[in-house]
Amino acid sequence: MWGGEPERGDFTIGFVSDMNGSYGATTYDAAVKNSLAFFADLSVDAVFSAGDMVAGQCSSETACNEAAMWAGFNTELYAQLKNAGIPFLFTLQNHDAGNAWDLAAAEEFWNNPANIPQGSTLTLVDD
Repeated sequence: MWGGEPERGDFTIGFVSDMNGSYGATTYDAAVKNSLAFFADLSVDAVFSAGDMVAGQCSSETACNEAAMWAGFNTELYAQLKNAGIPFLFTLQNHDAGNAWDLAAAEEFWNNPANIPQGSTLTLVDD
C-alpha cells in the first residue's frame, strides 16, 4: 500500500495489465476505472501497462468493433491519465494486436495525434 510521499526524488509508477472485458467489450469494470483514477490522484510519474487494453482478438474482422473498443478505452480509462499529463507506456498483447485487424486499429489509435499527450515525444513502435 502507498506509504506516503516519495523521498530522494524517487520515481513513482503505476502498473496495470489485462484491463479488457469479454471479447468486443467497449466498457470497463469499476475496479479498472478506479485503478487509473487512483494513479491520476497520486500524480504518479508514469503508468506502465503489460497490455490487453481492449477486448479484441475476436474470431473475425466483423465480430468486434475495434474503433468502438479503442474509443471506450480512451473515454473510460486513458483520458484520466492523458488529462493529468501522466505518461502511459505499454506493450500490445494478444487482445490489442492478436490479428491484422486488431493491430491496424491499435496503430490507428496510437498514431492519432489527439491520443498523444501534449508535449510528448513518444511514438508507437511496432518491432
